[in-house]
Amino acid sequence: MKAKQAPTLSHIGQQLQASIPKELVDDLLNSYENLRKYYFLKDYISAGVRAGRFSETGMRILQHIAFQSYTPLTSQLNSFPAEVKRLADVQASLLNESIRLLIPKTLQVVYDLRNKRDLGHVGGDVDNNFVDATLALTCCSWVIAELLRMYYTANIEESQELVDSIVQVKIPLIQEFSGDLKILKGNLPVSSKILVLLFYRRNSGLTFDKLVDSIGKKHIKNIRTTLCNLDDDGYIYKDKKSKYFITIKGENYVSEKTSFEI
Repeated sequence: MKAKQAPTLSHIGQQLQASIPKELVDDLLNSYENLRKYYFLKDYISAGVRAGRFSETGMRILQHIAFQSYTPLTSQLNSFPAEVKRLADVQASLLNESIRLLIPKTLQVVYDLRNKRDLGHVGGDVDNNFVDATLALTCCSWVIAELLRMYYTANIEESQELVDSIVQVKIPLIQEFSGDLKILKGNLPVSSKILVLLFYRRNSGLTFDKLVDSIGKKHIKNIRTTLCNLDDDGYIYKDKKSKYFITIKGENYVSEKTSFEI
């Protein structure tokens, strides 16, 4: 039986394009993908630029939803606070609260981090780029998850997987390729590799086959033995569908004992 492919930004784009113009969805997800990439490369200057782009495209999406028209991508937005106020002034009964208030205010935070807190700019006595970039990435992830929650066209289970894939923990030690996971540090023991992979997939879990694909078939006997030991020691849990999940004890161990750096 073929393993179910993990959700990707492409899947998310397909869902959103049913209600939002394709050029806006593509621009939003491209900005988000690059924001994530530069964040994990610790290039907070480039991450800040993408966060600003995300907030501006996100505002255009809200314009489309609320007013059936939007500022072209080739034109500059009017005052961002004015657009936030224009949405808030819409009669509450005519527009979803997330579109009218919550998402605009979240995008305003991202926009202000870029333009008023100088996220992505060099200078100052204390470098706040890391914490600001972390906040920006979290806000942008939430915006995509919220749009997906409101405009999904697939079944509930698939849409929940898509939302979970957006808000799941991201760590630079692991790179994802169309749902396949690659550990970027080869000298980790098998037990650490298993725990890091399950930590990364903490919401959806992983099957034995997916763990073998990521760690390597030459380690299959060691993987099987290690999984039993980790289960016995309370670091992981195996459900009735033969999927493995990390426990709270396992999460605490990974957080304390494992370096996520490459």
